[in-house]
Amino acid sequence: MAPIPQLLTAQSPELSELLPRLSTEQVELLLQTGEISRTMRNGQVEFAPAFADSILQDNATIDPTIGVEVLFVLRETHEIDAALLTQLQAISTMEGIEYYSASRERMRTLFVESWVVDEANRREALPDPSASTLSDADTIFIRQRDSSFGVNYSRLDYSVREEAVRLRMTNLDSMSYRGIIPAVSAGRLQLNIVLVPFDGGTLFYGASAARPISLLGMDERVQRSFYHRLVALHSWFVGQTE
Repeated sequence: MAPIPQLLTAQSPELSELLPRLSTEQVELLLQTGEISRTMRNGQVEFAPAFADSILQDNATIDPTIGVEVLFVLRETHEIDAALLTQLQAISTMEGIEYYSASRERMRTLFVESWVVDEANRREALPDPSASTLSDADTIFIRQRDSSFGVNYSRLDYSVREEAVRLRMTNLDSMSYRGIIPAVSAGRLQLNIVLVPFDGGTLFYGASAARPISLLGMDERVQRSFYHRLVALHSWFVGQTE
């Protein structure tokens, strides 16, 4: 990713306020490369530019043994409005997005199918929501067929503040790798996306935390998979804005 062209520095007051847990060196790396990432230990949050306390509290409920945080800086300053919420609820556009598979060393489809469903009727595909007004909170339910984990149902909770928007995704059913190997129980995988505009761009934060049933010695592989999936969701969001 190309460096951010704006006249921003690690000492920029707004960035320092948004990223109080980051060192000057980390902020400089973020501005130079466009992203930074880290492995989360026990669900501890360091990179979140907003909703950090809520994410930390939610992580505590699943007691994660594995997790990843990623922080990107986007060149465009997005508005926290109904249009942005609609973008984040455009679940059908996730269908066909790709991620880098470290195990296969190639790009691979992440979601073969992706659509919104009713909480009580999971079979029927519904249109993506279209927000006409911006509410403080919203919830939708989705069905996705993952290339590695098959069909999964998730709850997506959206929280909106004046300065930020958060998407929290929680798995509703147990997930199995390739439909054979039990991977994670219901409610034990949480994914967060947080968007925070600032003067000069927008911070895109992604985090995945889980308590797998068993890692089978594949800790590093799972960490890499979490990272590449967050990168894919970042690319999905950027692709929509372009």
